[in-house]
Amino acid sequence: MFAPFDSVEFYETVDLLTCNPPYISTAKVGDMDQEISEHEPSLAFDGGSFGIKILHRLIKEAPMYMKKGGWLAFEVGLGQGNTLIKRMRKKYSYSQVVPVTDDNGDIRVILACAES
Repeated sequence: MFAPFDSVEFYETVDLLTCNPPYISTAKVGDMDQEISEHEPSLAFDGGSFGIKILHRLIKEAPMYMKKGGWLAFEVGLGQGNTLIKRMRKKYSYSQVVPVTDDNGDIRVILACAES
C-alpha cells in the first residue's frame, strides 16, 4: 500500500492522508451489483475475508508517514466503524479518533489524528 513511499524522505511528512480502501468481504464481492462491479477490478472492492484486511494495514502503517498532528481520513463499510474506532483508540498511535456518520447515523468515515 505504501511501498512507493517507503523512504525516509516521506516519513512523518504528510499533513493529510485520505483513502477509499476496499472494505467488502471476499464472499460478498461476487454478489455486488454489476452496475458497480463490472467497471472495476475485484481488488478494488475485496477487503479480505471480513472486509477489514486493508483497513487494518492502513491504520497500522499510516502513522509512519503522518506528521505529528496530521490527519488520516478513510471510508469504512457498514457495521465496521465502531470496532475499528475502538481498536484505533486502544492499540494505535492516534490522539483523536472521530467517526463521521451518514444521514442514517451509520459510521461511514473515520478521521484520526496522529499523536503530537
